[in-house]
Amino acid sequence: MQITFLIDDSSFKKEVEYVARVFSSVLAADIQVQDFQTPLEADAVALGYFSPENIKNLAVPEECRIWIIADSLFWKKYTQGKRAKTIKRRFGDCPIIQSPDKATPDAGNYKGLMIDQDIILSSFWLLSRYEECFEIEDRDQHDRYKFSNSVLAEDLGKSLIHLYLQQLVLWIKEQYKVTIPFRSANLEAVISHDIDIPYHFGKIRSVLSAAKARLTSQGMGSSAAHLLRYMKVRAGMGKDRNETFDYIMQTQAQRGIKSTWFILLCSDNLWGLDLDKYAKQLQSIAAAGHEIGLHPGYDSYINTEKRTTEKIAIEQMADCTIIGARNHFLRFKIPESYHIVHETGLIYDSTLGFAEREGFRAGFCSPFKPFDPQRRQTIDMLEIPMSIMDGTFRDYQHLPPPQAEVRIKAMIDHVADIRGSIVFNWHNTFLLAEEPAWRQVYENSLDYLIEKNASFSTADELARTWGGRWQ
Repeated sequence: MQITFLIDDSSFKKEVEYVARVFSSVLAADIQVQDFQTPLEADAVALGYFSPENIKNLAVPEECRIWIIADSLFWKKYTQGKRAKTIKRRFGDCPIIQSPDKATPDAGNYKGLMIDQDIILSSFWLLSRYEECFEIEDRDQHDRYKFSNSVLAEDLGKSLIHLYLQQLVLWIKEQYKVTIPFRSANLEAVISHDIDIPYHFGKIRSVLSAAKARLTSQGMGSSAAHLLRYMKVRAGMGKDRNETFDYIMQTQAQRGIKSTWFILLCSDNLWGLDLDKYAKQLQSIAAAGHEIGLHPGYDSYINTEKRTTEKIAIEQMADCTIIGARNHFLRFKIPESYHIVHETGLIYDSTLGFAEREGFRAGFCSPFKPFDPQRRQTIDMLEIPMSIMDGTFRDYQHLPPPQAEVRIKAMIDHVADIRGSIVFNWHNTFLLAEEPAWRQVYENSLDYLIEKNASFSTADELARTWGGRWQ
């Protein structure tokens, strides 16, 4: 099925073409963009995307039965390189982004469907993270864009672009009696793990340093207990508390799931890791069929050289090739961090999410190629948005495990309804044996995904599938 967007202003054609590519990745349709004066192909489904001031004067083909009124005020400022002001207003169950003074034209004698909700602009604004590109001042202590500053703060739990597409499909069915299916038949799920501190006990120098700190802050008893636990682990009489790798892999193997492990390895090895031991562990994870990814260090989110060094070191340790990453502390600066992903030779990134709240930072749950609104170009890599992180519930929202589980299941329900993608981030240090309640939330989440007929994949498998939709 082919859908054609007809436009009357070519100054922002590349942005409309970008949105059309995103729409085509979700819908089983080839969406093209052309000037309204170019002849349409036979039996084409045509949607006009016209500026309100031009509508009465356009000689639009009769085959065009749906007109979406373009927010020309936004596009004019945008194409002039100026920051365009926007507001949010409601459109059914989801918001629409528009200029404060967007004009609404008189429909005149037009007999088709005229739509005042500019879902094309809203989709572009969301995917490009337009609001973040110009926010350089009010950032948090980790130099992150603040969740509270986002226009989407109240709507993060919805994949808005999927909702726009559902509405678009209804408009097309109403006007053309044609049903456009979605490409994905089921919910797609990725289980991933950020491995920040693989072992509680590092080499002896770090153990002694920690014991000294405990002696100063907590007294002799705490310091002695720390050293005793270390000696038991070294003697094989106990297991390192952070070493939850076997538990994670076993719970997934029982359910036929492979996951993605994002590995942090800073050059200064702050925790004094036994690198030979860690290398064997990573090779064991990879040998079991899981993906090894890069978890760039705290300063590597905008440093290509550091990121490349870390990538090479982990590839050598794990004896694998790394094609994706998620930044430590979710530090991400748009659009700079996207370009660094591409410059490092990676295929995908999976950082885009807020630490403070579960949901979809770009209003979209599925993989997509980002767009740089400053350079006005698509960036040749895929973003796989992270939507659920364990620490969001415990460390930021301070929720008990049962309430966190309710929130997680609500997210799964939404993504299942729209047949989208959902990406989890479970840290090894969150699934400790002494935290059985959180382990139960983790296991229940996996089981609920299975109940919802989720198709599981690693992040690299999902990237390859969706990357093919952009060819």
